[in-house]
Parts: sequence; structure tokens; C-alpha cells
Amino acid sequence: MDCARGMAHRCSSISTAALESIAGLAPGVPTGGTDVRSIGGTARAANLQRGIGKMVDSETAIKPSDKVLAFEYIVTRTSPFPHFISPRFYTEEFSNTLLSWLESTNAWNLKETALYAQYELGFSKVKDYPEIRTVSDGAVLARVRDEVSRVFNVPLSRRINISAHKLVPGQYGGIHTDNVPGETHRLVVQLNRGRSDDSGGNLVFLSGSSPQDVETVFKQKTNSAVGFPLGPGSYHAITQVKTGVRFTIIYTFLSAAASDAEYSYFAAN
Repeated sequence: MDCARGMAHRCSSISTAALESIAGLAPGVPTGGTDVRSIGGTARAANLQRGIGKMVDSETAIKPSDKVLAFEYIVTRTSPFPHFISPRFYTEEFSNTLLSWLESTNAWNLKETALYAQYELGFSKVKDYPEIRTVSDGAVLARVRDEVSRVFNVPLSRRINISAHKLVPGQYGGIHTDNVPGETHRLVVQLNRGRSDDSGGNLVFLSGSSPQDVETVFKQKTNSAVGFPLGPGSYHAITQVKTGVRFTIIYTFLSAAASDAEYSYFAAN
């Protein structure tokens, strides 16, 4: 259950087919409502599509967000509810560092309910680890917030909860919406060493509350991200893990209704 409660920058040309390969639609579901774009404006998109990177003077300081985030290309879809896919969220170096830390840390806490079973950790409790400190850097979060806001064309809060989930064989997340007053949007980043299509642990989007309502099953491509608004129709689930370990990083954008007593969060600069 990918929820928040309880807890060298490089440009490249990426094809539409490569972007869309991250998500596989259920049989018989049309592929309409797909838009492929580069975040950051028309001019930047045109340059990136031609594989032209911006020349940077060697003396120019590298921003923290450039060391952490790639987050350039996206696919937007409208069914079963608005969402986007980014095939490369973190830089390769940082995604490997973060995954290695997730694999080695003992900060996980087991949580089991009738709806889901998973290991969780909140980044507010591990923020001082030097390997992962930049996850919560204010400038990094500002870029994430601004680009998600641009995709959905809505203002988003500077208050962002960051957590991680680990699912092992037998664990799962049942069908739910996470429609709670304190949360508005979610961004889920998948990190792994390679997971086959039959390993279980897939993020699933549904048009309703029944298993027969499945519309989109996302492949577990490492370092890919899925973002979506939370509401009464944002039905999603995690299929039961069969083999290996499923890791995700979850960014949850908070609303004014989210109290400091209920949520731990970081602030985008």
C-alpha cells in the first residue's frame, strides 16, 4: 500500500515506445489519453528530443537537484484517472546509492492490517544518514513539487512526506484509494535490481473497487516513477509479491488539513 501514513545529470533522447513500456494495459483496454512530453518547457523539450544537451561551464556549481534527479520525460494518461509515468526519476548514481541503502538498513518496521502487509520507514527518522540526506534537500523537493504541479496544472503544498516501503514474498496491498483529507497527490518511485513480470508486487490502477476493474498494471522498471492525484476514484493496489523484494520511495503532497501532529514532512524551498 503505497501511502504516507505511519511513518551527474544527463539528457538523452527517449522514445515514446520506451516510455510506454513501463505500463502494460489490461487486455481490451484502449490506449487513448496518452501524451508524451519533456518537463521544463517547449524549447527544452525540442533540444532533448534531438539529443542536444545544454553546455555547462566547468566552473558552474552543480545544484543538489542535478545530483539527485533526472525526472525529464513523462507519459501522461487520463484513464482510469489522471496519472503520469517517468522512466528515469533519479540520476543513475543516486538511484544505486539509495537502493543499496534500502537493502542494507535495519530501520524497517513491519506493519500488517487486513488491507496490506509491508515493511515501512519514514525518512524523517533517517534523515541524518549521509548517503541519503539529499533525498529531503529543500531544492530537490522544490523541483519535484514544481514539476508535478506543472503536470497536473494545480498548485501543490511545499510540505511533502517521504517514506519507503519494502514488500517481501507474501506481502501485498489491497484495493484502496488513500482518499484522506490531509493528502492530495502521490509519487511512487520503484527501485530494484531487476524484477520479472511474474515476480508479483506490481502497482495496479483500477476503475473501481473490484478486482475485475483492473485497467493498468505497471511493470517494475527500476528508477521509474508514477504520479497521481488522490481522491475517491484513485483506486490502486499492489499485487502479492511472489519472489524477491519490492522497494519503493513514496512522496506524498500534504494539504492544509494535514496536521503536524499526524504527519512528519519536509519542506520544499
